[in-house]
Amino acid sequence: MLVRPLPYSLTTIWRAQAKSGLIVFNKLGQNNNTPVQKISAMGVAAPSGLSSPVFTVLIGICVALIAYEYWFRSQRYVKMANKIPGPITLPILGNAYMAIGKSPRDIVEYAFNKYSELRGDIVRLFLGTKLIVALMDARDVEIILGSNVHIQKSNEYALFEPWLGDGLLISKGEKWKSHRKMIAPTFHSSILKSFMPVFNKNAQNLIDSFTKELGKTFDVHDYMSGTTVDTLLETAMGVKKTDEDNTGFEYATSVMKMCNILHLRHYKMWLRFDSIFKFTKMFTEQNYHLNIIHALTRQVIKRQKEKFFKREEKGEQSLYQKALKSTTYNEREGIVEETASFNYIRDDLDENDENDVGEKRRLPFLDFMVEASQTQGNQLSDDEIKEEVDTIMFEGHDTTAAASSFVLSVLGVHHDIQDKVFQELKDIFQDDLL
Repeated sequence: MLVRPLPYSLTTIWRAQAKSGLIVFNKLGQNNNTPVQKISAMGVAAPSGLSSPVFTVLIGICVALIAYEYWFRSQRYVKMANKIPGPITLPILGNAYMAIGKSPRDIVEYAFNKYSELRGDIVRLFLGTKLIVALMDARDVEIILGSNVHIQKSNEYALFEPWLGDGLLISKGEKWKSHRKMIAPTFHSSILKSFMPVFNKNAQNLIDSFTKELGKTFDVHDYMSGTTVDTLLETAMGVKKTDEDNTGFEYATSVMKMCNILHLRHYKMWLRFDSIFKFTKMFTEQNYHLNIIHALTRQVIKRQKEKFFKREEKGEQSLYQKALKSTTYNEREGIVEETASFNYIRDDLDENDENDVGEKRRLPFLDFMVEASQTQGNQLSDDEIKEEVDTIMFEGHDTTAAASSFVLSVLGVHHDIQDKVFQELKDIFQDDLL
């Protein structure tokens, strides 16, 4: 029914709202003769906006969200996940609300506090509808990482594709298995021991850098990151970082910058979408650093392939073939088992060997990949070699720098353990600690 204009004041109207429910007016004029709209059967005014298509759409969206949340909670994996200890979730958001307004450092601290409250070795989280299960026991982690079956990575790894392509970190299925089998012999202990001089040299450079920070509080990860990149430049690519040639410096810087960009894209959720990321300044920086990384890798691959063909013309035996003959690949476990050592190059861990081939044959990982690509039965293009070398540069740098930084930080907190570590090193090396 229609209600005629009444000479009510605005105060009277507010009182009416409080007593009889919500009464909404189309307009509230300055005078007392304000027209009242149609009154619903419940005694609540129904403004024209509530009967519009927009209101209908909003109601539809709310109903759809409620239905989706009900459907989501009825899923088997969600029911099973809810049996695992975890913080309270919100509809649609899950546990994503916990990260709002927090820096990466705050998130880590908050996560540890929550873990202490839950007191479990397994913790459940939902980022929206995405289930995340966090393992706290190293023995559980070992089972997962040691699996040769569950090798498909999560969607977040797609952010690495512009850099690493379809290398071992991202690839799956038959490609992962064939490349893993092909690459594994290059990590033979006889080959790795040959790089001890490189490890020692860069370790000494690291110690020299630490002396500049005596008595100060500093971020050890910056130094560890630089050292691991320097080591990998020589051991993975055969490139030395010298003052005369700035290529190594540019490459090392670009590798570390790319790691920072990827970390930020994982932390800032909106940057995970390429449609948004490509309009940011960070996208331009990523392209710049990727051009430096890929250009050097392609250049070195071309140079090392030419060297390989020259060695082959001279009749020199392939070191990859030597490593291949002294290893077996366990298909079931997905690991390489060394059946024998071979005379590769003498270092301070070996006795003098008259068959030592000398430092000139200390070949980096990339050279072994080139030799592997020329071995019968192997199919490796230059782009696939580049992807595997780039993958080794990222994986070897990022994980090693992070792990060693955590170890040094923990040793700095627990001085009693630090003293035991120092004593063990002294027992082994005596007075020759440098």
